[in-house]
Amino acid sequence: MRIRAEFTKGDGARYVSHLDLIRTWERAMRRAGLPVAMSQGFNPHPKMAPTSSLPVGQTSRSEVIEVTLTEPVDPAEFTRRVNAAMPGGLRVTRAKEVSDEAASPASVVSGAMYEARPVEGSVEHAGADPGSVAGAVRRFLDAGEVVVTRKSDKGERRVDLRPLVHDLSFEGGVLRMTLAAGREGTARPADLLTALGFDPADWTVERTGLYRADGPDPTKWTAAWDL
Repeated sequence: MRIRAEFTKGDGARYVSHLDLIRTWERAMRRAGLPVAMSQGFNPHPKMAPTSSLPVGQTSRSEVIEVTLTEPVDPAEFTRRVNAAMPGGLRVTRAKEVSDEAASPASVVSGAMYEARPVEGSVEHAGADPGSVAGAVRRFLDAGEVVVTRKSDKGERRVDLRPLVHDLSFEGGVLRMTLAAGREGTARPADLLTALGFDPADWTVERTGLYRADGPDPTKWTAAWDL
């Protein structure tokens, strides 16, 4: 059976890398005694499909992972047993069985939503008034192109960030972003903060949801949990 689980990654797990997160899930399911299916081949591993990696330093209210089990387990029991084995900062909020024909969120998710807040005591918190942040948002949205440079082991690459930002707003001291996150391209919150003229180190970022876009209209989408 396939179990889809939604979980949070809180402050206690903020600096856990994606690879370590997967290892933590593997250990938790072993400790919980769950009948997790294993892949075939020379180096078998648990059949798990996390939806999207989360950068180190970011928290999340809504991560989604799918686990294949060899025997039926009630979703509520799955949640209870995994949470009892999880370390602090990680908690399953709900789980459900999905059919073998259901789309895997990992294969179809195309966007993510985030909230960013100035860190207490940062330059932005102390000196950037709401009007200046709102002005930076307006200038970004009005721009036809916003090119950023990304560095990797393969060198530098220039990326137009503007078409990858589906929605952006600033209200009540919270910067809300809806960003592309899939095969068509990915926008990173840190890149967007830099493009707005801010130092990403002065902001805390939390992912609030993952979704699949349903057509070109940015207001029409399906949450990863509901796929």
